Amino acid sequence: MHVLVSLLLYIIFMSGGLISLGLKEDVEMISCIEKESLEALYLRGNSFIGEVPISLSRCIRLRFLDLGENKLSGVIPEWIGEELLELYVLVLGSNRFYGRLPSHVCWLSNIQVLDLSNNGLSGKERSFGRSGLELLKSIDLSRNNLSGKIPYEITSLYELFSINLSINKLHGKVPKDMGRIPTGSQLQCFNYTSYSGNPQLCGPPLTPRCGLSSPPTTVVGKEYAEDEDDFWKSFYIDMGVGISITF
Repeated sequence: MHVLVSLLLYIIFMSGGLISLGLKEDVEMISCIEKESLEALYLRGNSFIGEVPISLSRCIRLRFLDLGENKLSGVIPEWIGEELLELYVLVLGSNRFYGRLPSHVCWLSNIQVLDLSNNGLSGKERSFGRSGLELLKSIDLSRNNLSGKIPYEITSLYELFSINLSINKLHGKVPKDMGRIPTGSQLQCFNYTSYSGNPQLCGPPLTPRCGLSSPPTTVVGKEYAEDEDDFWKSFYIDMGVGISITF
């Protein structure tokens, strides 16, 4: 049972009508919603617990989904990328999700804002597929347990203007074009706060400069020491930005 406590729920239907369901207590999450008509669902800052209910997968016309700042847990369900193909905004930040980012999330070809920050996501992903996030404008993966290097291919996301990778376990050199791109508009003004909290990252806009050798390493747990680049390898392959990586 997915319990809703002190929920102020606003939903927008395709008809354009705005309905306020007001304060509800002890009801199953979205059980009262006409799922096939739902276009936007804002549930931020409540007391949801448990996993994201699969009943949401029937909301196939959703364009805006904000479940941020709750107590949801478990892995991010794959059906989000399989069924909610019209999503423009997906906010799952500040919950208790863990595990790998499912590759199906990268199939959301209409997505423009993706916020998975402040969870327990780690870098063990090995799923592959065809997809594209060409419209992505903002991505926030901060405050997770992601490891490995930042791939240069992220600069191929030409619509991207905001990225936050801070407070993870990333290492290596920040791709130079992420700091400033003279010939493009994307990623032009990212500053050090986008990468802070990753002690093993180096190079502009961060203060530590990368030398001829790799930055000194620190002892990390086994879960991060093995296949630490898996998250990034699969993530960008799934985004369909022309990466070819051999394992």
